[in-house]
Amino acid sequence: MAKNILFYAPEGAGKTTQAKMLAEKLGVPCLISGDLVRRMAENDKGIMGEICRETLAKGHYVADSEMFVLWKARLKDDDTQNGWVIDGFPRNLTQAEFLADKLDKYGKQVDLVVYLKVSEEVSIARLLKRGRKLTDGSLHDS
Repeated sequence: MAKNILFYAPEGAGKTTQAKMLAEKLGVPCLISGDLVRRMAENDKGIMGEICRETLAKGHYVADSEMFVLWKARLKDDDTQNGWVIDGFPRNLTQAEFLADKLDKYGKQVDLVVYLKVSEEVSIARLLKRGRKLTDGSLHDS
């Protein structure tokens, strides 16, 4: 069975819920992009932590260059060597190319991409129900 899995969907589609359940069933870690950013913001007193804190405070996504630093380190961790389920990364073509390059260098590949389809109306309704609308009007959290 596939062990390196990406979940891709609009926010509010349920990908984090599904990703966590699948990761638990497979016995691999569920790597959530927003969690990496929040952990760095909380625990790192250096420049990366500062960048993450400032970006989160503004309700924006962390820039690709910082995401690359976070993901490069996370994919080297011991618990990821037998597989993982990723939620929230990659978000764009540049990030996808970065991930493909790093996995190739580590002798790994994405085995499966799961796409959860949900309408924009349902996605927005779910996010608003969760109270996820931020002060700038955005709906994302990482």
